[in-house]
Amino acid sequence: MYVFPLSTTMAPTTRSTPWNPETTTEEQATTMHTNQTSGPEEVEFKEVYSAASSVLRPKYRHYCGIDPIEENMRRKDKSYTSMSQDQFWANGVIPWSFVSTGDDFAKYAVHTDANVGLTKADVETVIAAMKQIEDRTCIKFNMVKPVKGQPWLFIARDNKASDLSCQIPYVISDLVGKDINGVGDIYARLRWAGDCFPGAYAWYGSSSPQNFVISKVTLSNQYQGHIGLIVHEILHNQGLGHTQKRQDASQYIDIQWNNIQPASHPQYEACITAKDPSCSRYNDYGTPYDCSSIMHYQDTFFITDAARRSGGKTMIPKKAGCDLSSSKSSLTNTDIEILKKMYCANSPQEKVIMSPNHPANYPDNQDKEYPISVADGFCNWTFV
Repeated sequence: MYVFPLSTTMAPTTRSTPWNPETTTEEQATTMHTNQTSGPEEVEFKEVYSAASSVLRPKYRHYCGIDPIEENMRRKDKSYTSMSQDQFWANGVIPWSFVSTGDDFAKYAVHTDANVGLTKADVETVIAAMKQIEDRTCIKFNMVKPVKGQPWLFIARDNKASDLSCQIPYVISDLVGKDINGVGDIYARLRWAGDCFPGAYAWYGSSSPQNFVISKVTLSNQYQGHIGLIVHEILHNQGLGHTQKRQDASQYIDIQWNNIQPASHPQYEACITAKDPSCSRYNDYGTPYDCSSIMHYQDTFFITDAARRSGGKTMIPKKAGCDLSSSKSSLTNTDIEILKKMYCANSPQEKVIMSPNHPANYPDNQDKEYPISVADGFCNWTFV
């Protein structure tokens, strides 16, 4: 993925599109401000958000999850980052909003449109994903009433939630180029979206707005595969790319180029400046290569038909413990480590006392003691 400067519209990170940087409109670099508006709806939504759980759910409802969805994507992207400093979300805070179908959550949305809106179930799945990221990092997601020119994350569909019919032609004809509720041309990037497909896609870094699009998939916050899809795309919004494109990947995996669809070879190529100028900013923050990362492909993504029939793989592990075949729908310790190094290095240190099975509830019928002491001064306690 070529990460274009923030002064241009960036191509989506999760699929290839007929994107042409020669015809994009210019945007100004943005920094985080604190004056996004907060009204009674935002206060009410915070209560909804606070009540949501970050606990991991069962992995699958049926076939739907990260794995089959990713296999249908055509990505051009980069667990490492190659973003410039002005593309990071300031202070690890991501203001966000969404378009609603007009259901009970419409009062919280920046825009209502039955053709491309999120349902309440969609929003609840997004919340569950955000909570799983928040639970283990300093990163915070604030649902806001956006202000034009200030950075925020805009979540929409490119299809109708009720029947998954593709709405990209409608978006281009009726929404692109319009100032939506005074916050600008928030659908502008979707003019390059291409076709609807079973999955989701996102763009890298902070912008006003930055976009995350749910395509032809029905979501539920009861299944980790669905939540994991949202986590994966939000990590793209935060700047993370795919693990198998790391510069040290060849030490851990042997890529079987003959088994990969030729058009998808770039999805397995290491991030080097000769192939992608943005890779001059490559940074894995010293984190270890993690075959189980939520950002790592499985060993059948973009496999050729011949290789699939013969039982071939796109990648073979070089080291014991590198599992390339299992589902990857939840954050690993390495995913958390790189997010913390990207966004939490300067955040206040907090001492957190957790129940033995956190983030689930405290276990019943057990007595536990946690001695607490400080050398001097005082402690502030928050119980949640």
